Amino acid sequence: MPTIEELASQDRDLIVVGVDGTSASETAIRWALDYSPFFGPVQPVAAWSLPWWASTPSIMGGQPITTSEDFVAEVEEAATRALHLADHTKLRAARITQGPAGPTLVEAAEGTSLLVVGTRGRGAITESVLGSVSSYCAANSPVPVAIIPNSISADTRPNTAIVAIDGSNASIRALQWAMDNLPPEVAIEAVHVWDSAANTSLEFTALPVDLIRANATRTLNRTIADARDRAVNSQRVVRPCPEQGDARTVLRSLSQDVEFLVLGARGRSGIAHLLLGSVTTALVHQPDAPTIVVPCLDREHTSEDQLAAG
Repeated sequence: MPTIEELASQDRDLIVVGVDGTSASETAIRWALDYSPFFGPVQPVAAWSLPWWASTPSIMGGQPITTSEDFVAEVEEAATRALHLADHTKLRAARITQGPAGPTLVEAAEGTSLLVVGTRGRGAITESVLGSVSSYCAANSPVPVAIIPNSISADTRPNTAIVAIDGSNASIRALQWAMDNLPPEVAIEAVHVWDSAANTSLEFTALPVDLIRANATRTLNRTIADARDRAVNSQRVVRPCPEQGDARTVLRSLSQDVEFLVLGARGRSGIAHLLLGSVTTALVHQPDAPTIVVPCLDREHTSEDQLAAG
């Protein structure tokens, strides 16, 4: 069986999906298979590691409560179930690797097109695909990470994607990625959220709303222009959508009925909290739509602009 490194070097168009035997990871597998024509074949990856209680002798003494073989068997069963979900022509043989889920998935995704994880999973794997794992992947993956909600609304607007814009390099990169990689029938809406309450001077004098709105429009138009300059598919239509309100609330509301929500992994400009802290935590941990977090390729910003995981 090829190593993770060999897979990464051979398969640039490959989707890596974290599996843990839960309905969440099965949903992630099915989503990845649906988009396989755009991002490549699907490679399920199951990671396992022993929690402290599994390697601790029981209270009465003797052998530990469970063994590594027990965990491997359950992970193998989860991986086998994943392989029977859909068309085998799009599904590679599952990889089973010992190690923490987050770092293992990030390593497996190196050099591929997309890393996909589910949410709300609680399987036998110590760190199932949930919360901290999706945050870890979003903050550390060198490739875009798709975080898939356990259920997708039947009212979803098909062929619509929202890209969150805050004027940073991260949001430029996110929009560029969307233009170059989302299916061609998907309409892209670039959303910049502005909030008059968050824009005050040092003297706490509120700025005129018209001025804030004009600045937001300029930021949005400049970001779209910069993304076009970098995109291969530079002629793709992007609809600018300035919105007023709290970024977390607005983006969550808008994402409830779209096919994709695209975020930049790092960024600190414009509305400072747009792609950071509580906003990203809320959107990544409890997504209402498949949420794709695109890493920023500008490494000059990574040390100071790390995505906050909670």
